[in-house]
Amino acid sequence: MTGGLYTWSNNQEDPTLEKLDRILISRDWEDIFPTAMVKRLPREISDHNLLILTSDCHKPLKFLQFRFELNWLDNPEFLGAVEKIWSKHCNARTSLDRIQQKLKLVKQYFKGWGFNLQGELRKKRKMVSEELFELEGIEEEDSLTQEQMARKVWLTKESLQLLDQEESYWVKRCHEQWLLKGDSNTKYFHSIANGRKRKNSVLFLESDGIVIQGDENLLKHATEYYADLFGRAEEHNIRIDNSIWDELEKVSDEDNSNLTKPFSEIEIKEALFQMEKNKDAGPDKIPIEFFQTCWNIVKEDIVQLFDDFYEGKIDISRNNYGIITLLPKITDASKIQQFRPICLLNCLYKLITKTLTLRLEKVADKLIHPNQTAFMKGRNIINGVMVLHEILHETKRRNQVGIILKLDFKKAYDKVKWNFLFSCLAARGFDDKWCKWIEQVVSGGTISVKLNNLTGPYIKSYKGVRQGDPLSPILFNFVADGLSRMIHKAQSNDLFSGLIDHIVNKGVAVLQYADDTIICLEHNLEGARNMKLLLYMYELMAGLKINFYKSEVLVINDNANWANVYAEIFNCQTGIFPIKYLGVPVSPSRLHVIDWLPLVDKNNKKLDPWKGGMMSIAGRTVLINSSLSNSPIYHISIYLLPKTIIAKMDKVGRKFFRWWY
Repeated sequence: MTGGLYTWSNNQEDPTLEKLDRILISRDWEDIFPTAMVKRLPREISDHNLLILTSDCHKPLKFLQFRFELNWLDNPEFLGAVEKIWSKHCNARTSLDRIQQKLKLVKQYFKGWGFNLQGELRKKRKMVSEELFELEGIEEEDSLTQEQMARKVWLTKESLQLLDQEESYWVKRCHEQWLLKGDSNTKYFHSIANGRKRKNSVLFLESDGIVIQGDENLLKHATEYYADLFGRAEEHNIRIDNSIWDELEKVSDEDNSNLTKPFSEIEIKEALFQMEKNKDAGPDKIPIEFFQTCWNIVKEDIVQLFDDFYEGKIDISRNNYGIITLLPKITDASKIQQFRPICLLNCLYKLITKTLTLRLEKVADKLIHPNQTAFMKGRNIINGVMVLHEILHETKRRNQVGIILKLDFKKAYDKVKWNFLFSCLAARGFDDKWCKWIEQVVSGGTISVKLNNLTGPYIKSYKGVRQGDPLSPILFNFVADGLSRMIHKAQSNDLFSGLIDHIVNKGVAVLQYADDTIICLEHNLEGARNMKLLLYMYELMAGLKINFYKSEVLVINDNANWANVYAEIFNCQTGIFPIKYLGVPVSPSRLHVIDWLPLVDKNNKKLDPWKGGMMSIAGRTVLINSSLSNSPIYHISIYLLPKTIIAKMDKVGRKFFRWWY
């Protein structure tokens, strides 16, 4: 339901709100109208909201577009057809042009091939079903002959293979990660895919009090917003001091030699097969599974592409374009800022950045400060939570006043200034060749916004690292590391002190997980003002805008109401313990049962009873184990959960498994 959470109010000064009204549909009706959704209108005369059931079934059918289906990879004709197409001679100036021409031929051939295959599969499934039904009728009247029994076994096997192909079709569209394959349950995946499509559909957006409706108007609004977001960054004369990094924290000559050496076939193949599967393809519509399955066919051209990239013979920016898809960050998102932009990039471009990422990971550990725990091999997300937990408890135990500032960065990945990123890399001693490669893959790209299956015009990007690029997380760590080094330099100059300075020299002042940042300060008003100035200077240099309205300041052992004083200094809100850091409640005091109820609610959503009604016993078992091995195990790794919470979660699991009772 869009437009609100409740459908009834008693219209009092302190109102009681309830969700009383509903629209009931059957699963069969949903299959016919998969994108139908309920829209809530305002209460005017009645105390009930008017509900309208809407559907986009009136939209005209669009031109048949190419879409690569994963079940093609299991077809015995697939590899032979690809090899025949790929072996054709192409007149191309560069290796990139040659690959793009061959991919174009592949799409032209398989567009018709796939359409015909889908029709053949429907006919085959109908034939198998009818013949099985006929044999079962004979079996009821008389025993089957040996030939008929063998035929029945063969038909059953064919039926399972057809179901497996149909399952892979819907698994790709539902994007469920808990099951790899093998449930043979297309009804469940179909329902998840329909729900996902409804959730990602945008009926309206609000901007400055104006309601925007209509797909073309919505797309125009989204395109204008991201054109401004990725527009030219405001430049300042403030520069980061290269002396904040020690010589041991810089790249050695040996490291630079390994970073800039020629690319080998083994290295490229390793990067290719480490890339995640079942992900949406980029603008060229070719998924990573195509290159992985056809590696022996396409490897020569891909290796040549890397050789040309190494020698500077190709302009990689020609392949540096992507489509932004908008995923709602909250339920009933109504503003463009409430959507997360995920950039879908071409697989060839991502393969280059993935290969560069694997090289960079080998030297990043000594370059990125240990208080950064995101996307670094050998570092765990739990480390940051455990350190914060110990800081809070130790500060409370010693009865010291401690200041905790939880920062919220506004669109952190999208606002990174390229000049700041490149200057940080140069200051760390990276070779000019490596810096040029990074500059090539980061800058010069174009993006287009996709909303409600409409794609807008391409716009040029002038800042930011794109979510969806394998290289972006580790590059963002170098940007965030600049803040960490500035804070430690300020500590060494006694501008402020961190907490637990009796354990760590000068104390722990900052904890980072990508853009999730916690500032820990000793009680000192002048130190807090110095920190505020440092954060402001970092904003100007890096482009990362701190949203102080959403940031929170908390005070440990606050007996004199210092929280309001520090909130005024940082111009942010005061928070209360426990705070949620990296998805886990953290507090200097003991956590209570009520603090763990969000974990139970999250588990309830994963194990909705309607899912159990469409799944086999094995499928329900896998989903229960997956839900228990995901978020709960993460929390149990840090805390001993209350028995009440464990009992509630077990009850939900039992109810889901025995859904028919």
